[in-house]
Amino acid sequence: MAVEFKEDGDDFLLIVTNAKGRKSQVRMTEADALNITQSATLWRERIVSRYHPKSEGTVQAILATPVVQFRVTQDSLAVDVLLTLQAPNGAELTFAIPSVVANLLAKKLGEEIVSLAQGQDRSKQ
Repeated sequence: MAVEFKEDGDDFLLIVTNAKGRKSQVRMTEADALNITQSATLWRERIVSRYHPKSEGTVQAILATPVVQFRVTQDSLAVDVLLTLQAPNGAELTFAIPSVVANLLAKKLGEEIVSLAQGQDRSKQ
């Protein structure tokens, strides 16, 4: 089975091709497409957790998407920091981060980068 997601004018098509080559398609609005793509991350985590259940200890399996590029800007109202992360396949996800959280994130990122450079595993501390 193959699944495709294509743009079709102002709408989108979700196309499923079965093993015999028969195609079924669902026309989706922009709102439908946004909803399904936002839900995809949650479902990906749930599916992966079936194969990597939480351990009894402090370490658990995490599905992580590599990031190859990023952009940092402000929203149009200058309220939130917009952090856009790009995966190797070109897919992008943008997060609106309140400035208080962005400051904490920047501090924590700095600490983790220093730790990585020193070869420390801070997850065991």
